[in-house]
Amino acid sequence: MSTPLTLNLAVFGQRGCGKTVLLSCYYGQRSTAIYGKKNGYYLSCADVTQDNRLSANYLGISRQLKFPDATGRFDIYKFNSYIDGIRGRVAFQLQWADYPGEWFIGKPTDKADQEERERALQHLLTSNMALLLLDGDAFLKGGKSYLISEFGVFRKEIQRQKEEIGWQGPFPKRWVICLTKADLLAPDYTAQRFRNDCKEEEPWAEIEEIGKTLGEETIGQDFLLLSAVKGDYEKISDPNASMGLELIAPLVFQPAYRTLEQQLQQEGAQEPDWLDRLLALINDAKDKSNDQLKVDALKARQGSDVLAATLPVLLLPLRSESAKIWYYKG
Repeated sequence: MSTPLTLNLAVFGQRGCGKTVLLSCYYGQRSTAIYGKKNGYYLSCADVTQDNRLSANYLGISRQLKFPDATGRFDIYKFNSYIDGIRGRVAFQLQWADYPGEWFIGKPTDKADQEERERALQHLLTSNMALLLLDGDAFLKGGKSYLISEFGVFRKEIQRQKEEIGWQGPFPKRWVICLTKADLLAPDYTAQRFRNDCKEEEPWAEIEEIGKTLGEETIGQDFLLLSAVKGDYEKISDPNASMGLELIAPLVFQPAYRTLEQQLQQEGAQEPDWLDRLLALINDAKDKSNDQLKVDALKARQGSDVLAATLPVLLLPLRSESAKIWYYKG
């Protein structure tokens, strides 16, 4: 592909909800050779400084069982995805915009900080999807009161930014409400149960107001359980026991390709040369079984067909049995 498929993701959450651990584990796991061999693709960070920082974080998590320090700054991480066995050709790029949790509880410290916030929030307008992370540990302790508080803080901050800098839409079409540290929850707790907890009168009123503030009705439709590692607030017990991370890129892919579909309908639009074939492959995959998609992916890798090998990577995770537990839409 001349210009790779780009998936733009924005990640929000207050300090302590696990954003840094989630980001470090997401990249760290997927940048290893063994992950590429087992899953058919691997990631490489376009920025070597960011690569070194995330790799060091993941080494501390996986080998020393230590949580990394929070970053406290806005960053956009560009993760290039490569199909295992096909060298030098980017399959897709996931751009992960990490918004500092401190922004939700404190005012800008100076002009530079304010300008950084404005730049970061303007970037949100180009995102295909946003994750709103809630702290699973805090939810266990605070229950409904915690949900009401977190949704209220987010709603007020979004409204404040709109008023102070004239921040306008269109905003991402998909907002996924996520519960992190889900390994701490009861074994039978599902994303649907999380949705039911959010649907109680007071938390749901806050979610509806967030939707009105954003001008989008799509928040409150998608719910996701996430866990980067297994452990408690103090210590990591199993750095390899993740939950829901493999669903992130496939979830971003859905609004991304629908945006590309809309481009095809615009007269004079400059769409990438691979778009027609991608949409044809997506349509063809709808009636195929998971096993057939896996066979297709293997043949595509053997034939160095990057586009055909990429599609199962972005479709199969949402068809899995675990996805029915970790993700709920409705």
